[in-house]
Amino acid sequence: MAPFPETEIMTIKRLEVALRRMDFKLLKDGAYKLHEKFHSGYKFEYIDLLKDILAQTTNNTSIPEDIRDVLCPTIKDIISDKGVDFESSGKVSNLTSMSYNSSLREGGTAVREKTQENSISAFDVFSAPKHEQGMQSSNVTVPITQPSNVINEENSQNENQEIQDTPPQLKTISIYYGQDNSPEKIKNILKYKEMIAKFDDEHYSISQILKLISEINIQSDTNVSELKNILDQIKISGNKMNLITNSSSRELVDLFENEQYSYSLYDENELNQMTLIPAFGLSNQFMCLNCKEEYIDKNNPVKSLVIECPKCKSPMFPNFYAANKQNNQINMKYYNNALVSLANSKVWVLIHPSTEDTLFSNMLINAFKLNREIETVYILEKDINLREAFRREFALINNNVEINVQMTALEDFINSLR
Repeated sequence: MAPFPETEIMTIKRLEVALRRMDFKLLKDGAYKLHEKFHSGYKFEYIDLLKDILAQTTNNTSIPEDIRDVLCPTIKDIISDKGVDFESSGKVSNLTSMSYNSSLREGGTAVREKTQENSISAFDVFSAPKHEQGMQSSNVTVPITQPSNVINEENSQNENQEIQDTPPQLKTISIYYGQDNSPEKIKNILKYKEMIAKFDDEHYSISQILKLISEINIQSDTNVSELKNILDQIKISGNKMNLITNSSSRELVDLFENEQYSYSLYDENELNQMTLIPAFGLSNQFMCLNCKEEYIDKNNPVKSLVIECPKCKSPMFPNFYAANKQNNQINMKYYNNALVSLANSKVWVLIHPSTEDTLFSNMLINAFKLNREIETVYILEKDINLREAFRREFALINNNVEINVQMTALEDFINSLR
């Protein structure tokens, strides 16, 4: 599906964020977005901002040449179209008939009209907003004899439009994404952890272990595509984001890789916009039994059950974790990273939180108690009883925080990013 038109300031904002973070994937995406917008006949207004981007791009030799070959000539064409001349640089933006990569035109930065058909039912309720088509500026010349009050009214309207288009202040957002971990899956993982601990004693056969890994993978590798729309909007906004989840689906990494999000795994990195914290591990995250080396198997169509350690050549097995009321087999570093991320974020988005998952529900309550800067919590869950249960818990701790449990919570959150 083709993306909805976006405002001029959002197109420019993408380029500014990419330059600030030196995110060349996002910069390339923004360059093609700008080029397409110009050749669609759009008349740009924020020329000074574009001049700044041009200067930064021209003077930065670390930016790949293929990106500069699109971005710089396009900005020069836009500025020239406004009546400003540039000396010829020998490079002309003559790409109108260029066949763009579909991932740039219709991929990760576009707003979708609706979530994918295979999304979980809760997102059928908390549907994404439809963007209105942006209005292009008029080329009509105002006569000198026009009354001053009309001119002042038009200037006021233009100023209001600029205020509306100004991006909001960037914040750190924490998303908790909950998926159902069945008792059978938890039981299998706890049994698996026991088998791996006794692997050197050969108490269990390798065939038993591999069979159990295969069963856990089937239980783990659930669909996470419902996250895409919300992550796309955060990527465009430039806000920092932590995604904390109890899911161990390999599709989480595939989503971040395929959509070219700038992210780090478990540990926050100032160079990356997003942090992925799957506190129970991932089905494609392997650990060496010998040297404890870790490895993420990315975008592999074949689901490996065991691989060879690239460091010491010993076997590497999936690094699963699980918890129930009797037994918690967790990685404390992962848990603490998730807790700290929540405690330091001004905005929370809770997707499918559950009171049955006591480890994570307690984490949310404890992080809320520790957080002195939190402003808003959006709770996205079809079950109104669960939404109200968490709202009441949070209100008892701090009733000054806005807790949004409305049916429009997702739409309200995305609107807050604009």
